Order: sequence, then C-alpha cells, then structure tokens
Amino acid sequence: MRLEPMIHTFQSLTKWFAILLLISLLFFILHYVGVPLPHQSLWNPELKYDFDNYYFFVCGTEELLPRFRSIFGEPGHLTQGLILLLVANLFNLRDKYVLILFIAQIATFSLAGYISLFVAYTVLSLLNGKSMKKLLMPIILLGVIVYFCIHMSEYSFFYEIIG
Repeated sequence: MRLEPMIHTFQSLTKWFAILLLISLLFFILHYVGVPLPHQSLWNPELKYDFDNYYFFVCGTEELLPRFRSIFGEPGHLTQGLILLLVANLFNLRDKYVLILFIAQIATFSLAGYISLFVAYTVLSLLNGKSMKKLLMPIILLGVIVYFCIHMSEYSFFYEIIG
C-alpha cells in the first residue's frame, strides 16, 4: 500500500482546515476586542442552542468565557478534528499550519480538548522514547488548566461530585 496519497491528503486537510480556522480566529478576536461585525441570532428550541452567527464563526449568547468554536456548534466538536490532525502531524509546531491548529485548540477553552491534547501528546512522546522528566512541564500545565477550568465556572459537575 502506498502512503504518499494518504500523506498528501492529511497535509492538504491540515492546510485548508488551518486556513479556515485562521480566518475564523481572526474574526473571533476582532469581535471580542469590540469591532462590530454583522451577525444573525439563531435559536434552536429542540437543541436549546442560542447562538450569534457571525458568518465566519459562531458564539453562544450566554457565555461567561468566550470559547472559540469556529463554525461548529460546540468547542468540543472542533476539538475532535483538531486532535486527530495534530496527532497525524506529530505535533510538529514548527509547521505554521499545525501551529494554527494548536492555537485554535487552546482558544476553545475545552477541558475535554485539553485532556485529549495532553493524552495524545503524552502517548506520542512515550512512543518516541521521551523520558517522563521531559513530560513534567506538560503535566504541570495541564493541572493548572484543569484547576482554572474548574474554578472559573459558575457551576461545575466537580462540585456536585465533591460536595
């Protein structure tokens, strides 16, 4: 089986998805620094979603923390594709397209995304022979992120479990 077509497909998918996310992320940042952008409000009573559609991105109307989701309904939906592409590209952050994907992943403020990112990076690092000492910084970073995600939300299922 030839790998060249598969490699080319993943490279193209990474490139075009990164370009889409870069455009979306730039408009998302412009919106949150106060630049007025044309938009339309969307309400889906079946799914109980209330969105503002800014054409290049959507955002929830009642979010405490602005979470990047690009054109997807939830930040977690975006995360699923990003993790796959980051792993397929071996977390090569020297590649500008992979770096854009990584930045988009961080901007989702998705706890599931951060945990998936951490697990994927850890497994990939261990498979490549890196020692646990080199993984200490990502472990500490994940702990800090999880701490802030838990304590910045008004309501957290962790409080339900603990309290």
